[in-house]
Amino acid sequence: MFEFARKWASALFGARAPVKKRPPQRVLFILKRNEGYGGSGPSSGLLNSARYCLVTLQDAGIGAHLVEVTDNNDIDREITKYRPTVVIIEALWVVPEKFDVLKRLHPGVEWIVRIHSEVPFLAQEGIAMAWIIDYWRRGLTVAVNSRRCQRDLWRVKCATRAPGGTAYLPNCYVLPAVPDERTDPRRLNIGCFGAIRPMKNQLEQAICAIHFANNVGLPLDFHINAARVETGGENPLRNIRELFRRLPRERFRLVEHGWESRRQFLDTLAMMDLCLQVSMTESFNLVTADAIAAEVPVVTSPEISWSAPQYQARPTDSSAILAAMHDAYENPCRAVQRNLKCLEDWIARSTQIWVDRFS
Repeated sequence: MFEFARKWASALFGARAPVKKRPPQRVLFILKRNEGYGGSGPSSGLLNSARYCLVTLQDAGIGAHLVEVTDNNDIDREITKYRPTVVIIEALWVVPEKFDVLKRLHPGVEWIVRIHSEVPFLAQEGIAMAWIIDYWRRGLTVAVNSRRCQRDLWRVKCATRAPGGTAYLPNCYVLPAVPDERTDPRRLNIGCFGAIRPMKNQLEQAICAIHFANNVGLPLDFHINAARVETGGENPLRNIRELFRRLPRERFRLVEHGWESRRQFLDTLAMMDLCLQVSMTESFNLVTADAIAAEVPVVTSPEISWSAPQYQARPTDSSAILAAMHDAYENPCRAVQRNLKCLEDWIARSTQIWVDRFS
């Protein structure tokens, strides 16, 4: 009777195909060693970003490893050593033609090139679109850390009809231990950290910081990372320096920091009364995450989409920036708590995306 029922159900619904289990994934992150700014080490934002993704996968029980290499010619050696099922190349640095060789040497590997910028910033990379399209033509997946950038690149890929794919692999983040530092309460410390670039909008934020200090009646120390200037950042840095050089030194000081390790940077952040990241384009922004983790009120732009909307301001609207600064400065606990809740929500979502993709 049971055999008859089994045959009847099989005839009606079709026999169930055996479920094939995907073999355990082994993910290899490969970065190009950055010899600038004292070497890559702890000072590289790209390296820190990849490390957070690595830790996220490892904590979920997924095999993952990270290496830094000198150039394209080191990739084969590292793949042979680790035997990954997936290779993630972080950022645009591997010439497309190299994958013709690598795919023949390692036919079972899934290849992903992961980009960390929105299209307006990619526009400053002269090889960006050529390489991305050439990656697709070779069947690679181009992953991005922004839904908006994924949508933009998907539109290009549809026009190319290339066999490669696009994927969304957002930034992960690991909350650190919170340092406990504060500076002289008789001076106002405002941080506007990160590489100096035109799209970072640091000059506008410096002007807002000066006016804000006048409003609250405190002398200002405006903190920046002057050791890392990229993609046309020379002029913004020159203008910021000349701006403060022509103001009364006892009331307005520009404080220039080197490029610091994460531990040093968190200690520096903890000395701030307020941080600004009102950028014109962003995909995640680790500086904002670190400032929030250091329990500092932060004002951002809508480009940092995961941050608390109440403390966002349009990067070209100085009045809106000042209003958000006053709100964050006058209600620091609320500003930190709301931004921290947004960051924790982001961590949960991004972790799920990575685990689902590679488990």
